[in-house]
Amino acid sequence: MNLRELGVESSPTPTQTQAARDRRNYWVYLFEGGFFVFGMGFVNVQSLLPALILEEGGPSWVAAYMPTIMMIGMFGIPMLNAGWIDRLKQLKPFVKLTGFFQRIVYLVIGLVLIWGGLKGSAVWMALAAAPLFSGILGGLGFAAWQRLFMNSVPSAKRASNLAFRFLFGGVTGIVAGALINWTLGHYPGTIGYGLLHLWATVFFFASWGMLFLVKEKPVEPKPDAVEETVTSEGVWTVLKRYYAPGPLRRSRRSFVGSLFFMHAFTLVVPFYAVTLLTRLDQPKSFLGILAMWQMGGQSAGNLLAAAVGDRWGGRATFGFGLFAVCVTIGAAPFLNDPLHAQLAYAAFAMSMMVMFIGKDTLLMELSPEKGQSSYLAGMAMVTMLSLVVFGGVAQLIWSSFGGFDTLAFVAIILCVAGFGFLSFVEDPRGAHVNPLRAIRRGILRVFR
Repeated sequence: MNLRELGVESSPTPTQTQAARDRRNYWVYLFEGGFFVFGMGFVNVQSLLPALILEEGGPSWVAAYMPTIMMIGMFGIPMLNAGWIDRLKQLKPFVKLTGFFQRIVYLVIGLVLIWGGLKGSAVWMALAAAPLFSGILGGLGFAAWQRLFMNSVPSAKRASNLAFRFLFGGVTGIVAGALINWTLGHYPGTIGYGLLHLWATVFFFASWGMLFLVKEKPVEPKPDAVEETVTSEGVWTVLKRYYAPGPLRRSRRSFVGSLFFMHAFTLVVPFYAVTLLTRLDQPKSFLGILAMWQMGGQSAGNLLAAAVGDRWGGRATFGFGLFAVCVTIGAAPFLNDPLHAQLAYAAFAMSMMVMFIGKDTLLMELSPEKGQSSYLAGMAMVTMLSLVVFGGVAQLIWSSFGGFDTLAFVAIILCVAGFGFLSFVEDPRGAHVNPLRAIRRGILRVFR
């Protein structure tokens, strides 16, 4: 007779407790990200805001930075407090605090757009201010969020979690695209813009509420010597040690190159939708239709990335995504009817999602055991610099050197350079997997 038959429940083992925590956190993070992506669908920084800013008389350089302005703010800040975050024993309280301020910006801007009586340049300035200030405030806790995610979701499940987060947001985002179309058709101007910001706020705070459900791992006591080492190290010390001469130095440096050049895709993003709008002679509400196709493409990309990422890792997924981005950008200059434009826009969105998820997965797989926040802050700084550089290049080419077609050509060349750097990155999971072979196996796995 065992203990259960006697009415005595045995306590769960540490392994069972950890497994239960991992399952809980997996689903919590899936919905946390899904709600956030859903909210972003109402204030789409790729297909909606750049076109609206140009339509409202904003300068082309502002439109050029719109798809990346939140990331510029978010990725530029972590270098300032990464060392302090590395010393935090509990990450969840700080993530919740900074997450609140990151989201409240959209409520404020939405109310100002509806009741502030904005006119002229003030309109496009308000549209640009929301993602910028949200990114800056979110950047204060970005490294902490990344560490909390890495500590809460097992490495073998991170790719699918990232993918399904975006998949959930992408599927629901189709609804957001339809609502954009309806809202701008019935409430043109600042009232419509403000309503979109308020609807986004609802789902941003649903995302924030999920953070309260994360089960953070208990703090494990460390020897005093280890505590002192972690406390005394700064960002540059961690990065200097990480890139010190050794067998992995070339691989780690190559990843930095691929991380920088992959963001060349942002050359075409701010001007893609507005180019289609002008070329096809469509009304402004067509932006909502493009947003729906974008979300559909992202959903497909998430399914592919989830199938490949957990099984073959971030490197294969990242590589295929970069390759697909090059192909889909190449089709953009030849679009001349609405149906082909919508399909191509969806394919481009699908490719970007595969690339993003692969990059984020590989980034975490390459993270060191000590000084994670400092390493992540360094990679965030590389991303921020690339976004600033390519935003400036995009505006220059758009206004002075041939417009959208030239942007597409330059983006392809630079993304190919990123693929070349990636080929020198050692796969953290061991064997190098051919990205095209991995994606073929992944597709078969999805439909079996």
